[in-house]
Amino acid sequence: MSTDDTYLLLAETTTGKILKYWIKTAKASTMEEVVQLSGFPDNIKWSPRGGFWVGLHAKRGKIAEWSISYPWLRRLILKLPIHHIQRVSTLLNQVGRQIIALRLSEDGKTMEAISVHGAVQKAFKSVSEVKERNGSLFIGSVTSPFLGVYRL
Repeated sequence: MSTDDTYLLLAETTTGKILKYWIKTAKASTMEEVVQLSGFPDNIKWSPRGGFWVGLHAKRGKIAEWSISYPWLRRLILKLPIHHIQRVSTLLNQVGRQIIALRLSEDGKTMEAISVHGAVQKAFKSVSEVKERNGSLFIGSVTSPFLGVYRL
C-alpha cells in the first residue's frame, strides 16, 4: 500500500509484472503495469531509502517465456513428472548470475539490484521476500530453513 493510501502494488508472479491498483484518485478501480521484470516477482516491501524492494523467486528463462506465450507447451510441461520439471529448473537457475532482489522506484525504474553467483546462488535460490532494515537486506525463502542477511 502506498504511503498516501492511493494505490496498492501487486506482484503478478507468472507474468513477471508489478502492477499498480488505484484505490483513490480519478483512476480508482483501475490497474496499470508498473514494470515487466526479467524474473518472477514475489512480495513487495517499501524501502526506507525510497522506492520498494521486490524479491525474485527465479529467473525467467526461455522455457518460462515459451510456457507463458504458448498455453499448449505449458500444458505439456505440466504433464511431466515433477522431478523432471525441478531438474530442468535447477539447471537453468545455475547458469550465470541470478538477481535475487530489486529496489525499484515508484514508476518502475531499477534503483538497485542484488545478484549472486556460484555457491552463494545455491543458498539464495527461490527468494520469496526481502526486507530492508538498518543497512541490511533480510532475505527469506519458502524453500530455505534460514533467513539470509545481505549488507547494503
